[in-house]
Amino acid sequence: MKFYIIAICSLILDQLTKFLILNKFSGLPHGYSVKIIGDFFVLTLVRNEGTAFGMKLITSPWPVLVSTLFVFGLLTYYVINKCKEPFLLYGLSLILGGAVGNLIDRFRFGSVIDFLHFSFWPVFNVADIAITVGVGLIIINLLFYSGEKKTNQIEPEHAG
Repeated sequence: MKFYIIAICSLILDQLTKFLILNKFSGLPHGYSVKIIGDFFVLTLVRNEGTAFGMKLITSPWPVLVSTLFVFGLLTYYVINKCKEPFLLYGLSLILGGAVGNLIDRFRFGSVIDFLHFSFWPVFNVADIAITVGVGLIIINLLFYSGEKKTNQIEPEHAG
């Protein structure tokens, strides 16, 4: 149940922030910015028609198809494996929430709404944060918790 709650919460936070930014910037041109912390952090409305970081490596309708397949694959993996490891569970659920959030944008607007812009990084959104944190949690799980013994049994010593 945690899996779905976390995914839904990240999806709601993503869609809520996009709703607020679209209302705030209603009628303003693509690329319009409001400085929050000088030039370091700026809210900039961008409609990302490409893939990650605005790259146009894949053109429509491929991002929608790939995202849709990814979401179904992620759900299938969770249902089949019933993940119990917290880092893996939280990571997969954050990735799911973020992927669905960006997928909703692609269906509604034909592009992803991005608005968070730090001077050293391309413009992104809350869904991108969820996906990135989710991937980080999965990497932590793979590095530190993958393959651990599931029981606390002590192996017998071998006489020799």
